[in-house]
Amino acid sequence: MIEKVSITDLVKANIGQPYSWTLNLAQVVTELECPISGKVIAIWNAPTSQEYIYIRFNRRDANQIRFTRGKVLAVPFTKLYITVPAGQTGNMEILYGPDAFEVLRIYPNPPEYDTALVDILTRLTEIAAELRGDTAAPTWGTEITVGVTYQQILASNANRRSFAIQAKSTNSGKVYLGYDNTVSTTKWIAELQAGQAYCRDDYRGDIYAIATAADQKVGYTE
Repeated sequence: MIEKVSITDLVKANIGQPYSWTLNLAQVVTELECPISGKVIAIWNAPTSQEYIYIRFNRRDANQIRFTRGKVLAVPFTKLYITVPAGQTGNMEILYGPDAFEVLRIYPNPPEYDTALVDILTRLTEIAAELRGDTAAPTWGTEITVGVTYQQILASNANRRSFAIQAKSTNSGKVYLGYDNTVSTTKWIAELQAGQAYCRDDYRGDIYAIATAADQKVGYTE
């Protein structure tokens, strides 16, 4: 342990002095030997939390350790072997010091939200809004007549969250629903007798219909 001394004494003795070194991440290197000594090392700054380097301490056969912005390690070293992988840009600032952690202490930065996590949080917000539903009325309109030849009920809609289709209670025949104009009485996803409905979430493509008789009616909303 270091004996208690005044700050003035530490400064005069050049104890606790941090040093910095800037790496150009666009310059790819493999096992670059750096003859610097220290007892603590940190990645102080980088363009984002995604950039990284690998460091081996003291020996080329030592374990390779991955460092990103905010990572700190207290370890004695007299040499570093640094690898900068390809595909990165910007500068990475490294801080290091030759004194014990009790004198020169570099604290890790708080964790950061990376781009992927921000995308996830954005999507979760969108899902929450979807579960709450819209305040405006969904799309709907006058009933559609379906006969023995196919009829498009819903066109592809990138903004659709759900839809519902119901056969009119006074229909005399059955209505069959499908994804395209090959829908038939033997190729379908839903068979609607008079008064029956088909509802679905999370499908945004086309919906077609065909009936076993002429002049069958369906209502719809999306």
